[in-house]
Amino acid sequence: MKKLFLLTSLTFILWSIKAQIVITEINYNTPGAVDSLDFIEIYNNSGAPVNITGWKFKKAISHTIGSLTLNAGQYHVFCYDSIAFERAFGFSANQWRNSALGNSSDSVFLENASGTLMDYVVYKDIAPWPILADGEGPSLALCDANLDNSIGSNWTYGATPTGIIVSGKEIYAHPMAGCPLTDIAPPIPYSANETSTTTVEVFFNEAVNTTATNVANYTGLGTITSAVRNGSNDIVTLTLATPLVIGKYYVLSVDNIEDLATNAMTTPRYFNIVFNNTLGTVAMDELYYDDPFLNDTLEFIEIVNYGGSDVAIGGYWFDKGVNLRLPEKTLIPNEKYVVAKDSLLIYVAYGIQAKQWSSGGLGNTTESITLTNSLFQVIDSMYYNTATLTSTNGTGASLVVCPPYSNLNTYNNNLSNWTAEIPRTDNMNSYVVGGRTTIVSPNRTNCEATFIENLLSTNIELYPNSTSNFIHVLNNSNELYELKIFDAIGSQKNTIYLNTGNNIIDLSNYSNGMYYFQISSASLLNQTYKIIKF
Repeated sequence: MKKLFLLTSLTFILWSIKAQIVITEINYNTPGAVDSLDFIEIYNNSGAPVNITGWKFKKAISHTIGSLTLNAGQYHVFCYDSIAFERAFGFSANQWRNSALGNSSDSVFLENASGTLMDYVVYKDIAPWPILADGEGPSLALCDANLDNSIGSNWTYGATPTGIIVSGKEIYAHPMAGCPLTDIAPPIPYSANETSTTTVEVFFNEAVNTTATNVANYTGLGTITSAVRNGSNDIVTLTLATPLVIGKYYVLSVDNIEDLATNAMTTPRYFNIVFNNTLGTVAMDELYYDDPFLNDTLEFIEIVNYGGSDVAIGGYWFDKGVNLRLPEKTLIPNEKYVVAKDSLLIYVAYGIQAKQWSSGGLGNTTESITLTNSLFQVIDSMYYNTATLTSTNGTGASLVVCPPYSNLNTYNNNLSNWTAEIPRTDNMNSYVVGGRTTIVSPNRTNCEATFIENLLSTNIELYPNSTSNFIHVLNNSNELYELKIFDAIGSQKNTIYLNTGNNIIDLSNYSNGMYYFQISSASLLNQTYKIIKF
């Protein structure tokens, strides 16, 4: 009984200490690319002054508090960029010394001068934590300092309009002040999802009044025939007069909507809308997941249209492994498309254009990658485990599926059908980057070393395939070859004679599409090869 009394007393004392200085507001992901307005607010929840000189923030940030005593009921703010903070909010705050707060989750620990933990918050951007604090404008706010601030459901959104607009979104926060006692913030439309070619749902952070049923408040999708609220009045379904074009991007503008307290939006919100429910013949055929550099800066994924018809890929998602919604684009048969961790570095290293993914990365040991359509139906998926793929673990070689194949989206599910990219004898797929050799084939035929050896017994090599401008046809014999170029419907476009050595075929003035190279000589009957021009 005595032990139980002591334990209960100790718990009460620790709770009482923790309740003195409380973390009450966190702004961790300001809209836009730069988190210059990140801040942490603390509050003296006791009835007496507390000297916090020498206290330290740990984990997410590293900062030692200088000479400071907080009076009872007093707030104090620490920030990432004191100049930007003062410019935005009109008063100064203490700047911490290291990086910004994590944009999805982070741990904020506050210790006293003796190293005793006085308060902590481990915030996240998923429920029960308020999700709008993740890049939509509001801060995280603890309106009742007596509640346990380690529990996400005890937090709410910063609800004080500031008039500060960043990347088209207003900041809602109240540093150095408590939460407003009444509803003074307008509704925030935070998401818009296309559910079919003629319906789009708009999600609000609170119930909205009949202004949300006025179709004039929604623009960018053509004529809207109706706007209907759900039972809780926080989701509005728009019905479109003209169906959305599959794979085409639209920009929906939402404005002038009021909440039930008649607080009206003052700034429109914009949403990219694209609907694509197709299950196209698109699949992954090359991964570069473990390049020989420290931060895996050259990671990329290549997809290819392995079918016989064009595929609109706009609106397709990489939603596992990496996060990216593919742009408006149509892939012709055999055309490839590359997405990458850093599109600029990919261009510098390999001379190709790539789409940079939004977030995520490829694990160096194991990863699941999924490509879906707008309805999150799986188009292609791939799981790798490097325990059986040692030849691509930091060696510089990418992981590829070698042609020929037909149903690539099932063929590539079998890890045994993947292999390390093979260096060509002419080094055309070997790139020296930062003094290290990488063996990759983005935007060209995988396994060309094997493919070329089996192409012809005529000493002819073709590369790259596909191309946006030039094809190299290497004649390794002393024989003169004739090359005829045909388009996809069989019309002859040109005749070229191939001398010994490297013959450069200029396709830059040809329309994008599929072509056939027919090669012959006195000793060779016609051999035909499919070429992709993009």
